[in-house]
Amino acid sequence: LENQAQILSGLANKKDIAFNFQSDSKQDFLAQGDKVKINQIFLNLVGNAIKFTPEKGKVDVSVGLEQISGDAYFINCKIIDTGIGISDEHLEKLSEPFYQIDSSATRNYQGTGLGLAIAKKLIELLGGDLVISSEKGIGSVFEFSVLVKKVEKDSLKIDKKELSWAEVKEMGETHPLKILLTEDNDLNLQLMKLMLNQLGFQYEVARNGEEAVEKVKEQDFDIVLMDVQMPIMNGLEATDEIRKLPKKRDLVIIGLSANVFDEDQMKAIESGMDDYLTKPIRLAVLAERLEHYYKKIIEKRKK
Repeated sequence: LENQAQILSGLANKKDIAFNFQSDSKQDFLAQGDKVKINQIFLNLVGNAIKFTPEKGKVDVSVGLEQISGDAYFINCKIIDTGIGISDEHLEKLSEPFYQIDSSATRNYQGTGLGLAIAKKLIELLGGDLVISSEKGIGSVFEFSVLVKKVEKDSLKIDKKELSWAEVKEMGETHPLKILLTEDNDLNLQLMKLMLNQLGFQYEVARNGEEAVEKVKEQDFDIVLMDVQMPIMNGLEATDEIRKLPKKRDLVIIGLSANVFDEDQMKAIESGMDDYLTKPIRLAVLAERLEHYYKKIIEKRKK
């Protein structure tokens, strides 16, 4: 969560928002839980706070541990922003599926692709709860908790070596790839660009599926990072169109989506995608996937 906060702080700085992350856990604590979903919830709730907070505003994030009994703990997170706030009327409906405030005050802002209804459901499935309080024009407070289990370090087998920061920075040089990043959402685009820049990769950007298809027609790419949910032409449709193009059957296409359900991943693979990453995309996961496909591309070229 601290790593996610560091990436988000870069987005806050661009809006001249004072961003503060605080953890009250000083103990050496290793927890077992659903890391992908916890990170996804955190990214979207903190991302929304930054999104709806105007320039010169403030976003404070705090994370702590609360022992329930034995090795069962809650990770508690509190997000306070000085954003546009939410009226009581809309607050009651925001956790309903597909509900969105449609007004001039919010049309200028983009989200991260995961609605509050889905975030709330994921939190409940992880044994926690989401509480929102807000005052229009003043700001909002989001508080959520998720259940985790404390584990002893010596009980875990570490199968994978973590990438060092030096190795991460050198990946773009040691694994040269021509990447097309396809993403329509400004916040998600900035996050992906930050990670690709950190990894040292060269890339181009397409803002929708139609644009991605045109770019693939015009030039050769090694890998396409394809957002699934996009206007004009979504990622599944774009992948289908790309697979119809001559000599593009082997182009590596990796889907990016906030949808965590197996059926969504199956649809992505059926459309012709090679792989599927669930948002929020973590730096180490992205680095590992790009390295994996780089090796496959090199092997194919040797043949």
